[in-house]
Amino acid sequence: MNPDQLTPLEVLRNASNYNHDPPAPRVVETP
Repeated sequence: MNPDQLTPLEVLRNASNYNHDPPAPRVVETP
């Protein structure tokens, strides 16, 4: 199996983590 390919289980796990974890807030630097 190619290391670059994700197994369905890994895909589901990554999707679950992405859905449950809020994205990192974007920091806008104001002068």
